[in-house]
Amino acid sequence: MYNLKEIRKNFDNFIKSIKRRPVDINFDLLKKLDKENRDFIQKKENLEKEKKDISKSKDENLFKKV
Repeated sequence: MYNLKEIRKNFDNFIKSIKRRPVDINFDLLKKLDKENRDFIQKKENLEKEKKDISKSKDENLFKKV
């Protein structure tokens, strides 16, 4: 199993090690999907924080937004 943080740090080494195996991987797509995934995670965390802040405010109009 590979560690994603290590792969991001040394993507070229990861590519070299995978190319020794008989698999066909689109590394550009892999990199793109990883970035999209991290972006989605960040958006989710921001929304959760916003929801938590709204819940603490006890403003009735903001509760409807949640």
